[in-house]
Amino acid sequence: KDLYLSGGVYLGGTGSANYLDSYEEGTWSPALEDYGGTPTFTDAHFTKIGRVVHASVRVLLDGSSDPSGFKISGLPFTSLNTNNSLFGGYVSYTSSTFTNNIYVFVNSNDTDIRLYTTSGNSVSYNDIGASKEIRLVAIYFTA
Repeated sequence: KDLYLSGGVYLGGTGSANYLDSYEEGTWSPALEDYGGTPTFTDAHFTKIGRVVHASVRVLLDGSSDPSGFKISGLPFTSLNTNNSLFGGYVSYTSSTFTNNIYVFVNSNDTDIRLYTTSGNSVSYNDIGASKEIRLVAIYFTA
């Protein structure tokens, strides 16, 4: 039936790598960096299991034009500080007519999500478009 633990649990073995002692879920407070308009955020949720974080958000841009690079700040946990590692994610939906593939990145030791194209160029707010929506998920490790 129900199991309540005051500590952690070993899953699949008794080694330290098998010890699960952290599970959290909740909401987070995203913001757009350098955006001149007023975005709307909904569905900003996260789940943290051990050191792995899944953070999702739905962003609706208003009618503002802005050439700045798309950057969402405020992730609920700082990403793991590793040597030049990038963490990723995916775009689950967009109403944008932008035709390039969009890649989700979280830099090492950071709380921001950045969007890039296949060629490594930053995706701008104008690329997504005024009055357009984007939904994405970032997946990263934390310390």
